Amino acid sequence: MEKTQNNNGKNVLIILLLAGLIGALVYIWYNKTKEKETEQRHAQVVAQKVTENADLNAEYQASLMRLDSVTSKNTTLNDEILSKNGEVGKLRMEIENLLADKRKRGNLSDEENKRLMSKINELNQKIADYANRVAKLEEDNKVLTEENTTVKTNLQQKETELANTKTNLEQTQTEKQNLETKVDVGQTLTASNFYLSGINEKSGGKEKETSTAKRVDKLRIGFDLEPNRIATSGKKEIFVCVTAPDGSPVSVEALGSGTFTTREEGNKFFTNKIDVEYSQGQRKNINFDWKQNSDFQRGEYKVEVYQNGFKIGESKVTFKKGGLFG
Repeated sequence: MEKTQNNNGKNVLIILLLAGLIGALVYIWYNKTKEKETEQRHAQVVAQKVTENADLNAEYQASLMRLDSVTSKNTTLNDEILSKNGEVGKLRMEIENLLADKRKRGNLSDEENKRLMSKINELNQKIADYANRVAKLEEDNKVLTEENTTVKTNLQQKETELANTKTNLEQTQTEKQNLETKVDVGQTLTASNFYLSGINEKSGGKEKETSTAKRVDKLRIGFDLEPNRIATSGKKEIFVCVTAPDGSPVSVEALGSGTFTTREEGNKFFTNKIDVEYSQGQRKNINFDWKQNSDFQRGEYKVEVYQNGFKIGESKVTFKKGGLFG
């Protein structure tokens, strides 16, 4: 009986020892499990922090890319956007300082991460605002460009119309000038029925025609101005040009000779100028004597008549050598 009781006591002791061992093992296992879970949670927190920091840096780099895109589209706001003293410049400096602290310390506190994220969000909002302003400027520029194109097109049309008007005016003026020239030329008279003769003056006022050079005291010139229905009535200047046998012009300034301008020959010496009162559509007879202060030469004298700048007629007379010696 006593032996049975001892055996029972041993069994209880063994059971208690096994239970203690099992409890100790369970406790050790539990602690190890807790430590592993703690390590896992810590690793997850660290990984989350690293991810958050990487995401924040990536978000900031993405913000800078959007900023570059805004500044590359329109340079109007670049000074405002890129200035270090501007709102964007200050935000960038704060964000970059926080990121620099992260690189030095390996991590940022939750409060610092929140502030960094807030600054990045604020930067993104600023960039969005600038992007909207750039879009508005581009739209305004597009409208202005279209308006400028319209104005330029209208101006070109007006310039074309003005040029056409000017061309038409010039054509009209040219036609008018051509018509006036035709009318002016058409008013030029014609000289015909020339009468040229040497006159010898005798005593008592008697005159005798002569063709002997040494006896010619004066040259009598006569011609008719033919009727012209275009030429208006009024005073007409008639220039008579006499050319001596040696080819020199007979022009004596003291006797009223001079020069005038022709339309085809330029300036020309005239012998005598006659102012004639002409009646439209009627024939006018002209007669005058030319008495010069020198002897007449032997040979052919040519007489040309000019009016309105044109030569309107000519004739010739020859004075010969007279007598046995003269």
